Amino acid sequence: TITFERTLIKSQAFLSIRNVTAIKMLFCFLGKRQMIEKQHHGRDSTWNIENNGEIEFTYAESERLGFSRRAFSDGLSELFERGFIDVTEPGIGLVKVKTKFAISERWHDYDPEKSKQLLRPKRKAFIPAAFPKSKKSFVK
Repeated sequence: TITFERTLIKSQAFLSIRNVTAIKMLFCFLGKRQMIEKQHHGRDSTWNIENNGEIEFTYAESERLGFSRRAFSDGLSELFERGFIDVTEPGIGLVKVKTKFAISERWHDYDPEKSKQLLRPKRKAFIPAAFPKSKKSFVK
């Protein structure tokens, strides 16, 4: 079961999503949350995301779900721009280090003008020692 706030689907951030893949991906992210109930003395309980910041959604997994690599990348950017997800740790695909995500509440404050300036964080290029930087290193 996936639960979400009714205000999410009525929000400007959600209604402005341009591609269907991003919407499907959002529901995948929401399905990956591990929710725990927190009891308060004499009050209603609240729910917290136990694995927030540790959620993984890889390109390989997206391909198994039928998303192309391009659509997945565009969907991640769109969800980030609108404030639904945050990157807590950028990955390195070449060495199988997975990107970790957090479910964000930034969508409440979505502003189309400011979000265009946001870019999804990426890890700096990593070139393993097995791949020389230039052809000159092959010459002895």
